[in-house]
Amino acid sequence: MLSQIKNWLRKRVELNEEEHSDDAECILIYKIHSDNTISVDIDIKDFQNETVTKLAYLVSSISSEDSHIEVLKIIMEGFVNAKEGEKFTFLLSEIIRLSEENFNKLAKVADQKSDDEPFIHPSDLL
Repeated sequence: MLSQIKNWLRKRVELNEEEHSDDAECILIYKIHSDNTISVDIDIKDFQNETVTKLAYLVSSISSEDSHIEVLKIIMEGFVNAKEGEKFTFLLSEIIRLSEENFNKLAKVADQKSDDEPFIHPSDLL
């Protein structure tokens, strides 16, 4: 069943690549490997300012709420089509759990920095 979802998502990516391969100026592909390492494949048509700006737009849109919602809609559609709606619910709970872990790590780092460094440095007063 999971392989059905993977195949559906893979086919969807392949279709999108075929549809846009001629006019795609930037392609960004994230992969997670069996050892949980993440790799990113980037393909950029050229290094003109306009194209680099488009790559910047693509990268910045990844962290936007709108992008997350659209990606989740596509994933949900794939899970529902594969009759794996319950697994989508599990996916959402894992996203929330991992997001909380990341937030807690960031909060811990922020707390350590605030303990180590004064809010106002003596040289700021001079």
